[in-house]
Amino acid sequence: MPSLNGFPKLLLAALLTYFGILGHEKVLKHAAKRRKENLMMEFPDTVDLMLICVESGMGLDAALGRVSKELRRSHPTMASELDRTKLELGIYGDRVQALQNLAERCDIQSVRSLVSALVQTEKYGTNLASTLRGLASDYRTERLLNAETKAAKVGV
Repeated sequence: MPSLNGFPKLLLAALLTYFGILGHEKVLKHAAKRRKENLMMEFPDTVDLMLICVESGMGLDAALGRVSKELRRSHPTMASELDRTKLELGIYGDRVQALQNLAERCDIQSVRSLVSALVQTEKYGTNLASTLRGLASDYRTERLLNAETKAAKVGV
């Protein structure tokens, strides 16, 4: 019967080893997935607020700071990304690199297209407000279509 006394300890050691080796990967994957979902949900509101700020006369740097401040309570994930981007703008001084870093960190197609549009706007000198207006309209429509798709999947 000495093997029965050691069995719970062996089982505990095996479970701790399993969670130590594989558990953290699952936890990190789940956290990354949840963060990405949050960013996708928060993104259309972010573009709308950026549009409002730019139309009121702010530059891109000031708009990023203001939107980050306004979203801190309602959309903390996006606010932290915008804060980091604003800091990178101050450190690098290279707007293109800071925006590309934002797109890499978020890893969402919508953010990548926004960054691409912002880079092109700066490169060619086009109107930032009209670019954001078109993107904001697209993202609102996309969010509405996603909501309708989810509603259609729900049973009567």
